[in-house]
Amino acid sequence: MGILGIFARGRLGGDGLFLSTGSVVSFDKQEFFKKQIEECRELESQAPNAEDREFWRQAAERWEQQLWRARSGRF
Repeated sequence: MGILGIFARGRLGGDGLFLSTGSVVSFDKQEFFKKQIEECRELESQAPNAEDREFWRQAAERWEQQLWRARSGRF
């Protein structure tokens, strides 16, 4: 099941995800980014060739940039 909604910043005093059902779910950006980094690193380690490993390495680096921005308040 995909995520149906939009990210809502500060709407209810914090970050969250507004779902199509009308509910708001708590959303921890840093934990989300960390999980994405872990998943990309795992996929990188399982990639069958250098091109795919490079793709997943770069994806992890982009998530790391987002994590840095979230930690520094620039996101």
